[in-house]
Amino acid sequence: MVCPKDPVNINIKIDDTLKQVPKFKYLGSICTEDGKNKEDIIQQIKEAKVMFNPYPANVENMVSS
Repeated sequence: MVCPKDPVNINIKIDDTLKQVPKFKYLGSICTEDGKNKEDIIQQIKEAKVMFNPYPANVENMVSS
């Protein structure tokens, strides 16, 4: 996969041609075509909330009622 700021045609001889994509995940980080990491930071915050929240939202609602 290729993810540069400016679209570029790249021909690599493997068994297939690589396609340019707007974003992809590499070693746990999200790489975007604009080179910014805002989307990656947002995703990491979401994952941390899931890991550190002891009760899912629907369980909290059941307990409080």
